[in-house]
Amino acid sequence: MPLIEEKDRKTIQDTLAIKYTVHGVPKTVINEDISVEGAVPEYRLIDEVIKALEPKQWSH
Repeated sequence: MPLIEEKDRKTIQDTLAIKYTVHGVPKTVINEDISVEGAVPEYRLIDEVIKALEPKQWSH
């Protein structure tokens, strides 16, 4: 027996797709702030992870 029923899995996927505005796959979301859509080279993902780890600059 699956842990999540198929209909529930579809609902969860749809909910997450709306939350993260997914238009294509794969879509990688980092810290709910930065996202990369599509198949990208590893160096691009690493650059985005590093960017997500940098302190945020607050503007007034």
